[in-house]
Order: sequence, then structure tokens, then C-alpha cells
Amino acid sequence: ELSRLLTLCGIDFDPVDCRIICFPHVLNICSGHVTDEYTAVDFASISKAWVDALDGNKVINKDAYIEALQHDPIALGHDIVRAVRASSLRREAFTDILKTGNDKGWFVDEGNNPVTLPVVELLRDVRTHWDSVYCMINRLRTLKQALDYFFLAAPHRDIADKQLDDMDWQVLQDMEVVLEV
Repeated sequence: ELSRLLTLCGIDFDPVDCRIICFPHVLNICSGHVTDEYTAVDFASISKAWVDALDGNKVINKDAYIEALQHDPIALGHDIVRAVRASSLRREAFTDILKTGNDKGWFVDEGNNPVTLPVVELLRDVRTHWDSVYCMINRLRTLKQALDYFFLAAPHRDIADKQLDDMDWQVLQDMEVVLEV
């Protein structure tokens, strides 16, 4: 039927030799390649430090950035999501931190003004969903302050090694920008 309709429009289409590519599938493949290859980028030709494109006043040290890339912050993000969602007790504790932090004004924006974080769960990256790694990173970054409190709490010190440092968060921010495009 498709072949007949396309022929009426002057388009040659052989249903045996031609396939119509699913756009979301192509996006999923592309975003997978981007996230897989990002940590393998060669920054050797780039100067020692460069100015962050998102904040003209912030200079990023190339060596520290490369070291963070070698940690693979996306994989570390997967580990955080897995650790926080590993049990109902941890999920409830994380939700309690979000609610308490919002009520007590623990969370602030860059201007040190109190902000209310959404009371939501961390999202898993699902390989078959083209935007799930973006959504996972976005949710992690949105809830970063709550995660910091979560890892400081005594019951969760056994997983405190999952906590990301500032440069890991920078890499995640950059990856979020890349995937947003």
C-alpha cells in the first residue's frame, strides 16, 4: 500500500529493498553513540583551561575535566540512581529529605535564595528510550542538593562513595546540554 501511495506522488519505493527508518530509533542510536563516545574524546589539542560556554566567568581546568571524564559521570549517575532506588527504605528516606529540605529551606539557588525542589524520584536510564539518559541526568542535576544531604545522612554513609564531585557534575551538565540539542 505504501509503495502504491508513494508511486502516486512520484516517489519510487520498493518495499523489499527499501525501509523507512524510525526517527525515534535513529535518535536513540545517536544519543547512545554520543554518550558512549563522550568519555573517549581527545582533548590534547585544547588549551590547559577554557572558559565554560555557559558561564563566561568560570574557567575549567582541562586536566580536571579529563579526569572527571575518565570517571564516566554518566555511569556514576546510573550507580546513584540504582543505589537510591535499591530499596523502599532508601526511596522513602530520599523523599523525606526532599520534603524536609523544602520545608526547612535547605535548598538554595545560585543567588542563595531558597528554592523548592520537586518531590520526585530519580529516573532510570532505559536503553530503549531515546531521551531517558537526558531525563536521568536532568533529574539528577535538579535534585543534586537533596542527593548531597542524602549521602551525608548516617544511614547512607555506606553508599557515600557514589557521591559526585563538582567536576563530575560539570561533565553531566555539559552532557545534558549536548543531549538537549
